[in-house]
Amino acid sequence: MTIFVVLAMVVGVLLLFVAALHVISLFFMRVISGAELLILLIVFTGIMGGAISGGALSMIALALMWIIGLALPLIQYATNRHKLGRMMREDIRKYEEGLKRQPDVPYPHRKLGDIYYDRQQWDMAAKHYQAYLEVHEINAYCHQRLERSLLLQRRQEMGLITCPVCGSENQPGAVRCEKCGFYIKGTRELMDVLTTPDMMRLWRWLMLVFLVPGLVLALIGSPTWLTGLMMCLSVVATILYMYGRIGRSERGDEA
Repeated sequence: MTIFVVLAMVVGVLLLFVAALHVISLFFMRVISGAELLILLIVFTGIMGGAISGGALSMIALALMWIIGLALPLIQYATNRHKLGRMMREDIRKYEEGLKRQPDVPYPHRKLGDIYYDRQQWDMAAKHYQAYLEVHEINAYCHQRLERSLLLQRRQEMGLITCPVCGSENQPGAVRCEKCGFYIKGTRELMDVLTTPDMMRLWRWLMLVFLVPGLVLALIGSPTWLTGLMMCLSVVATILYMYGRIGRSERGDEA
C-alpha cells in the first residue's frame, strides 16, 4: 500500500468520524430520531468495515468516505439553516407573547414582519408590516418591505417563477425564461423533488437495502463493479436522506 493510499485512508477515516459526530449531534438536536441515527451509524460502520477489509473493497470504501466528506458542507449548511429556523421560531413565540400582553405596542409587529420576510412567508410579513405602519406611517423601510411582500405573495399565490437573471415573471412550470431564455429550473428545484415525503421514505430504507447486499457480495467475492455500485447507491441515499431530513425539520414538517 503506497503512502498516498495510506494518507487518503487516514483522511477518509477522519472525514467519516466527523460525519458520525455530526449525525450524533443531529440526534441530540432532535432533528433525527433514534432509529434514523442507528441506520446512519450502521451505514458508516459498514463503510468503515469495508475500508479495513483489504482488497478492492477497501478502495471502494475509501471513495465512499471521500464522497461523504465532500457532502458534509451541504449537510452542515442544512444544519445551520435548521438552527436559524429554530431561533426564528423562538423569536416569533416571544414577540407574539409580547403582543398579547401589550397589543398597542407596534415594535413587535416590525420584528415579526422582518422574521416572516426572512422566512419567505410573505402573507404574514405583509400583515405585520401593515400593523406597524398603522402607527408609524412614515417609515420607508417598512413601506418598501410591505410592497415587496405583497408582490412576492402575489407571485407565490399565482405560482409565478421569477427569472434570477432578468427578473421577469414566468408561468408556473416554465423551464426557461420567456424573456431572456435563462434555464430557470436548478439545483433547488431538483432537491425539492428528491426530498418529497414519498422520496424520503424511499431513501430511508435504500440506505440499508443497498449497503447490506453490497457487503455480502464483497465477502463472497462477487464482481467489484457490482459491490461498488451497491455501496455507492447506499451513500447517495444516505446523503439525500440526511439533507432532506434536516430541511424538513427546519420547516417543521414530518419526515
